[in-house]
Amino acid sequence: MLGRLRCKALISLFAMLVMGIRTAQAHQMLYDQDGYRLAVGIEAGFGGFVVGNVDTGAGNVNTNAPLEGPFPASERRITRGWFEGFAKPFVELETPFFDFGHTYALVSVVGALTRGSGDATSSLAPQGARSTTSDAPQHAALEDAVVGWHSGNLFADSLGEDAIELSGGRQSFVLGDAFLIGAGVVNGFGRAAFYLQPRASYDNAAILKLNLSPVRAKLFNLSNRVDQDLMQGFDQPKSRFFGLDIAVFESGEPEPRPRAAGEKQAPTAAQAVQTTRVKKEVPDLWSAGFNFLHFYEADSTAGTFSYPVGETSPALSLFGNRKGLNVYSGYLAGSLFKFDPNILLYSQFALERNDAVDRRVSAAAWYVEPAYRFSTLPWTPQLNLRYAHFGGDPNPNNRVKQTYDPLFTTQGDRGFSCWFLGEIFGQYISPNSNLNVTVAHLKFSPLDTLDAGIIYYNFHFDQTAQFNNPLVTSKNAAQEVDFYSVWSATEWLTVSGVVAFAVPGAGLKQAAQSFVIDNGPLGRSVGRTMTLAEVFVSIKY
Repeated sequence: MLGRLRCKALISLFAMLVMGIRTAQAHQMLYDQDGYRLAVGIEAGFGGFVVGNVDTGAGNVNTNAPLEGPFPASERRITRGWFEGFAKPFVELETPFFDFGHTYALVSVVGALTRGSGDATSSLAPQGARSTTSDAPQHAALEDAVVGWHSGNLFADSLGEDAIELSGGRQSFVLGDAFLIGAGVVNGFGRAAFYLQPRASYDNAAILKLNLSPVRAKLFNLSNRVDQDLMQGFDQPKSRFFGLDIAVFESGEPEPRPRAAGEKQAPTAAQAVQTTRVKKEVPDLWSAGFNFLHFYEADSTAGTFSYPVGETSPALSLFGNRKGLNVYSGYLAGSLFKFDPNILLYSQFALERNDAVDRRVSAAAWYVEPAYRFSTLPWTPQLNLRYAHFGGDPNPNNRVKQTYDPLFTTQGDRGFSCWFLGEIFGQYISPNSNLNVTVAHLKFSPLDTLDAGIIYYNFHFDQTAQFNNPLVTSKNAAQEVDFYSVWSATEWLTVSGVVAFAVPGAGLKQAAQSFVIDNGPLGRSVGRTMTLAEVFVSIKY
């Protein structure tokens, strides 16, 4: 009875919101005269989720459960259902800066909540995490506070329009398709909205962009947002770093292009709002470039985020050893062949190195993804094939971390499968580390307003030795199939649905069996197919 009342209340809330803004205009421009522009708007997302056979039947625990087992059956849930929602109102201002380009400012706030019986975040070793819905988390905080300047027509004759942009403050920042740099905040737990990912901005951000077509450069200094109390100890280490991105590129269409099938879905908060700007960034037809990152400061708590001094068998998180870390990366992306623009290629390589005592790192990750868009066929199908490698550690006791740190990856603008690999496996079981993944993604558009797709994943652990558990011997982690559809009902409303199935391989079954042996409940069978159904809506006004 209580569940039906909660469902009716959520439906009523959504209906009132839609009715209330039906007559509004997207990103309401309050003032636009003589180069002065003032706009307000709101982004919002709502989602309902149900997962069966969590952790392949072992079940997971809530955040308020004891830190160590054994856990009675009543504390290990194999079926989880929950609801997430967020709202992000914002205001943006642009003004002429005398005769020297334009200045702008952006301020936004995010409020989010999670309700339900628990989500599906895995409690299996080595993650050790747990459901993020305990105590009905809700949180509101400042998201963006940005001031900036862009050159406009100041250097149009020599360097081009908007050749220079400088900004600072709390703001979002994305490199490429978010393989390395996307969200500067971990969502979930006390921040709520683990799946919808409404928060993304970095603190103390200083960003310089130079667009000297066909060459582009970005210089940046960023700091991620960390609150271990709010996140109950599951936040990343506080990290401060600077970086460089330099690329050659060819611009795509000057107007926003129609997205390829499968790209339209819930808005990614990491894509910065730009409502009033005179000059909008256009997508690249293709790009090739190099990234460099240096972490000059990071939380290096011994035993948590760096190796314990003098110990031979260290305890270390996937996100540790960052202070002094250097990251080198090259990428190639887009439509590279003029004789057939339907041939696409996406690829990137990342090398992580740290020579500091008690924080040594030697890790790597890379992917190659050819694709072809069948533009002359009905529904414009597109097939993407990807192989991705995220290094694992063949010897976790030798005081050199070879486990790849996925840094700040998030869902990029290429939609599903970038870079949460699997709506089940990537969202709730494993980050992009110690994995080799094969992906086949077929997407198509039956209608102008409807996209759909099928994604197949084959996951293998890179190094079983990383688990430091004699019971985990198989690299076969799981296979997953996701079916999704995205209905762009209006310019401001998108409705998406996903049904997914993850079949555990021998390695994941062994990890689940090991966890049950150590933590209970005794006799619980594992190795079942995990199932997921989710529906979410996004509103951008």
